Amino acid sequence: MSVNESEKAAAPNESEESYFYRVQFRDDGQQFTALSRNEHLISGTLVMVSTDHGLEPARVAGCAPVCGCRGEARSATFSISRILASEENEKFANLIKSEERASKVCNELIKKHKLSMHLVRVERFFNGSKMIFYFTADNRVDFRALVKDLVQEFRTRVEMRQVGVRHETKMLGGIGTCGRELCCS
Repeated sequence: MSVNESEKAAAPNESEESYFYRVQFRDDGQQFTALSRNEHLISGTLVMVSTDHGLEPARVAGCAPVCGCRGEARSATFSISRILASEENEKFANLIKSEERASKVCNELIKKHKLSMHLVRVERFFNGSKMIFYFTADNRVDFRALVKDLVQEFRTRVEMRQVGVRHETKMLGGIGTCGRELCCS
């Protein structure tokens, strides 16, 4: 399902009241707008969000305004399905540890294979079906041997995505020379 299809799926039903929230899939990640039928979600609540690859856990970062920046009606990229169950909460904590471990292993393998690339972030799907490794590189990189080693280590599908420095900054955040958060994040 594309983002546009997600927006259509998340469109409010005329008969039901809908509320907009800002959610983050990772603590240091980008915030997205999500639609919910629950008006009593507070900042910090862990929820399950419908994405194009299934349900993913996210943390509510706060309420989102009903109107967009130019006064038009707000649209939501995702929809909140429900609050996280207690056993899913533990699985979510382990997911973050798993991503940190994958990052360490991948950096070691990058050194072992002498690849000229910089690992930016690792994301693992909540259902464990796939891991995405984001990296930057100045030139084209042949990472086939790296992918084989990663698949052997984690026993799941592995995807490598090269991102530019602007997207890296968007993912990692930072403070600009003006002293404010970078515009692209």
